Amino acid sequence: MAPRKKPAKEEAEAEPADAVVEPRAKRTRRAADADASAAKDAEHAEGKAKGKSAGKAAAKVAPDADAESGKAKAPAKAPAKGKAKAAAAEDAAGAEAPAAGPKAGAAAGAAAAAGAAGTGGGGGGGKQYYLMKSEPEEFSLDDLAAKPDSIGHWEGVRNAQARNIMRGMKLGDEALFYHSSCKVPAAVGLVRVVREAYPDHFAFDKKSKYYDERSTPDNPKWWMVDVQLVRRLARPVTLAELRAEGAKAGSPVASMVLINKSRLSVQPVTREQWDVVMELEKQAAADT
Repeated sequence: MAPRKKPAKEEAEAEPADAVVEPRAKRTRRAADADASAAKDAEHAEGKAKGKSAGKAAAKVAPDADAESGKAKAPAKAPAKGKAKAAAAEDAAGAEAPAAGPKAGAAAGAAAAAGAAGTGGGGGGGKQYYLMKSEPEEFSLDDLAAKPDSIGHWEGVRNAQARNIMRGMKLGDEALFYHSSCKVPAAVGLVRVVREAYPDHFAFDKKSKYYDERSTPDNPKWWMVDVQLVRRLARPVTLAELRAEGAKAGSPVASMVLINKSRLSVQPVTREQWDVVMELEKQAAADT
C-alpha cells in the first residue's frame, strides 16, 4: 500500500505592504478605518487561500484511501494443502505420530508437560539428564547389556517432539532406561550417550518395521543416538513410587514429565528429579 501523502506545508502568506503611516498627531479616524478594512480584507484572503489548500490535500489523500480500501478487500490466498503441509505442521508443533516400534514407546505425548520441562534435561551447561522408554518384550535392559560393549542404537523414534529432544543430547549425557507398557513400569538402569544424533537409517529400509517413505538419506526426517549401559539400578524405581513422591508438597518430581500423563518415549529430566530417583533407589535398597 502506498503511504499516505501528507498535505504540503502551506507557504506563509506575504504580509501586505504597510501603508505610509502618518504622524501620530495627524492620523484621522478615516485613516484608521481604512487600515482596519485593509487588515480585514487581508485576513479574509488568507482564510480563503487556506481553504483551497486544505481541499487539495483532501483530494490527494482520498485516492490513497480508496486504494488502501481496495487492497484490503483483495481475497487472501488459500492455504496450501497436501501431505507436505501436514508433515511440516507435525515437525513444527511436535505433534504425536503413531509409534513404530519398541523404542518409540507409546504414540501420544503430553505436549504441555514436556514443553514446561524444556527440550533438554537439567544440569545447566554441563551434563544433561533424560528418561528413555522401551518395551521390555521388544528391547530390554538385558538386551542392551548383551550387545558388544553394551552399546546399542536407539532407533525407531517416530514422534517429532521426542526426536527433537533426542537431537539435543550430547556425548556424556545420561538417561534412565525405563521399561514401559509392561506389568510394572519402572526405571531399571542408567545409560550414557556415546554417539550424538544421526539419521535413523532404519527409516530408509523398506524391509524394516521403522520404514518411513517421507525420510530419505538426502532429507532425513528421523534421527537416533547410540547409548551404552552404565549400570543397573539396585532395584527398579516404579512409576507408582514416582507418582507417590510427586504428590508430596515441594517435591521436584511433581513436575516430572513421566507422571504428568505424558507418553513421550524420550523425555527431559532435571538434575533435581534425577537426584530424587537416585535417593529412592538407595532407600529401597537399604530397606530390603
